[in-house]
Amino acid sequence: RNKLGAILLLQGKDNMASQNEPYLGKRKIYATRSVIWNKTLAPDFYHNHPKIKEMKKSLSLKFKAYDTFDKTTLHDRQQLLFELTRLIWA
Repeated sequence: RNKLGAILLLQGKDNMASQNEPYLGKRKIYATRSVIWNKTLAPDFYHNHPKIKEMKKSLSLKFKAYDTFDKTTLHDRQQLLFELTRLIWA
């Protein structure tokens, strides 16, 4: 949990309400009422955001939806943040 790849931000009441929910329940909230970084966890996000799909392909970024939030997910998202940061500050 102490890694940037684990950052998932929710606002106010959404954060308190989903505190003890399993990941798939939280993902529904991430998909609709949060920042884009969280929304990338949900499969429907990519259908609704063609520019993200385009960016993903053209920059070889490994954006993808996840059904679980485990060590692999954390590692993948940590790497993705590293790549995004490298692109921004290169």
